[in-house]
Amino acid sequence: MSLGLDQSPLASLDNAAPAHKSAGLAFLLSLIVPGAGQMYCGKTGRGGITLALFVAALGLTTLGFGLGEASVPNEITGIAMVAALVLYVFSFLDAYYLAREINAGTDWLVDANNPPVAVTLNLLTNGFGYWYLGERTKGWMTFIVLGLILRGLAHALGNSPWSLLLAVVPCTTALDAYRIARKQIEEGRQAAPATATPPPAVETPLPAAIPVALACLLALGLIGLAALGLVMPNFNPIDQSRSVTNQQSNPKSYENPTYGVRFLVPANWDLQSDKQFLVKAEMLGGACQVALLGQGSFPVGSVDTEVDALSRELLQKNPNFQATGKRPVALGNLDDAREAAFVAQVENQQVIQNYLVARKRLATYVLITTIASTVAPQCEKDAEWIRENVHIAK
Repeated sequence: MSLGLDQSPLASLDNAAPAHKSAGLAFLLSLIVPGAGQMYCGKTGRGGITLALFVAALGLTTLGFGLGEASVPNEITGIAMVAALVLYVFSFLDAYYLAREINAGTDWLVDANNPPVAVTLNLLTNGFGYWYLGERTKGWMTFIVLGLILRGLAHALGNSPWSLLLAVVPCTTALDAYRIARKQIEEGRQAAPATATPPPAVETPLPAAIPVALACLLALGLIGLAALGLVMPNFNPIDQSRSVTNQQSNPKSYENPTYGVRFLVPANWDLQSDKQFLVKAEMLGGACQVALLGQGSFPVGSVDTEVDALSRELLQKNPNFQATGKRPVALGNLDDAREAAFVAQVENQQVIQNYLVARKRLATYVLITTIASTVAPQCEKDAEWIRENVHIAK
């Protein structure tokens, strides 16, 4: 009679079937909360680090878009946005494959050289994925040589669409890191003792094509956004290097070929330009002003939506303002435009302020007209003429 004393604890553990984990559920959990799928699979540390890094990157991205360049530089905001997306994709891919590895009993082989970890590190850094895999020479070469080359090329290309080609380099090193990691896993599997041979893998109802396809779609979306960002006109600050202001002509004129803007005003108005606005015109000592501003924008939502958002922001910041109406009206050659009107009491007189919002391609233009009620009869006709004689070619 045997009491089982002839079996060692290690042998029992080696022959024990791994706990089953649903790859579909792991994928879904990390899709909802990055890192949750890894925690579900028992890798609490890996899941917690993934979640913390994702929240930090997302927070920096939100801060950059919410508070502007004065708080977070555009370069840092862009890096944070890319990092957040890469970590998000890593999270659900890693969770899916981790569950499958647990079911196959091979997760112990992957822990030390995880392909998604190596890929993510090489995507976000210059060579850290190689260090993670123990390839220190290749890591140093990538960090120093490629880092210097990429920095020089990025400076030379600037915001040119050709700069998108620089993304090929981290993608290539990421694929190389994946190849090395898979090779190390295969070598570890072949060197494993017979008692550690994993049982047959448990099939998962969710095919790998779904999380991989989602990752590819998100990557293509990011590339598309980057391409739009490169061709989008930059108004921060406004480039006045090629602008020409003619104060002697009748009417007076301002032209800026960089943005394709032509702006005319009657001869009795004064023109000025700055890096904060394209052009501003005024008369009667500033009692009547018309200013044209621009900003790059994605073609999402309608002009009505932008006008409503601008109105809410204006009313929140200026309690003494009161909205008096909204109407469709053209801005020069741009027909897709809306104007919101406001009045405010300033130093015992009423001020009328109109915000005319128009969009062309990847840019939004705002014409702000400010008129003191005491000079309205003299100003309104000129202001209307100015609005009709704005021309935006690009």
